[in-house]
Amino acid sequence: WVTVVGVVADLHLEGLGNNGDGAGYYLLQAQQGWGWLELLVRTEGAPASVIDAVRAAVAAIDPLQPIHSIATLSERSDRRLAGMQIIGGMAGVFALCALLLAAVGVYGVMAYATRLREREFGLRMALGAAGRSLEWMALRQGAPQALAGIGGGLLLGYLLAQPLAPGLSLVAVDDVRIYLAVAMLLAGAAFVASWWPARRAAAIDPIEALRGD
Repeated sequence: WVTVVGVVADLHLEGLGNNGDGAGYYLLQAQQGWGWLELLVRTEGAPASVIDAVRAAVAAIDPLQPIHSIATLSERSDRRLAGMQIIGGMAGVFALCALLLAAVGVYGVMAYATRLREREFGLRMALGAAGRSLEWMALRQGAPQALAGIGGGLLLGYLLAQPLAPGLSLVAVDDVRIYLAVAMLLAGAAFVASWWPARRAAAIDPIEALRGD
């Protein structure tokens, strides 16, 4: 009941973010029977400046044809993306909260482990160790644990994000910059957690450390 006049490449139909197979077809308006049409007009300059001219051109063809829902392509896209943007914003806030909690957790664990060695650092200073060497020692010993935890977390996060990729066609779940930013923040928290308690411990009077033991 129709004649195929051409075949085109795969299309993204049914809204933004749709990941269907692109199967679809076009029919003449007279065959479809829809009560509305969409007219796309390419303009130079401000789009609002041609609205009256478009209305006049349509009225010249059919004075009884109503015209409504006039908007630019960017405005239509923004309306379609409004729901995704709200969900994305909420997910971003939750992600930042989770990242902050992770940084606080890393700092707390690393700082507590270093603080437990304050008496040891005092004894080392009593035996002639320099404060700077104690700080570097704490950093060297804390770095493998921090790197192992950060690396394992990034790998797990990458694996968990892959099943979500088909439903997030507008989001790059494998964006290297995101993983680098997370790694740098957590590494910074681990660095401060290892360095600051060691620096405080290096300021302890060695006599006080010996007297405590």
